[in-house]
Amino acid sequence: MALEALFSDKQVYGKRAIKSRLLPLIDGADLYAVYRSEFQSLHPLLVDKTLIEDVVSLRNEIAHGGGVPQAWLKTPSRNAVNKSYLDDLTDAGTALVRLVWLHILDNSLQSLFSDKIKMASYCASGAKIQT
Repeated sequence: MALEALFSDKQVYGKRAIKSRLLPLIDGADLYAVYRSEFQSLHPLLVDKTLIEDVVSLRNEIAHGGGVPQAWLKTPSRNAVNKSYLDDLTDAGTALVRLVWLHILDNSLQSLFSDKIKMASYCASGAKIQT
């Protein structure tokens, strides 16, 4: 919901806002890059269109009382043993919120993101969030 609120405006909202505004900023990024260390070996969790769409679909299912799609509990994780795809989606949602907020704060983009027209323009500019 936080990502949706940040990237939506009156004309573009929901999944469309996330796909058209957030995805270009983060496409191809490894969400686990910041957590990897000599003590923590993690396979990449790469952002792509499917991952973004599924994160938004999971948010919608939960927000509207639909529950978790059972297929995601049965589908293996993209990157880990003994985890489900649902685990990937919950990790991705958390990591995306963290990365976006850090990007805004680290680059002093608060005023830009508080103006929906400037935010939309920024998202279309080719800018990238670094992981």
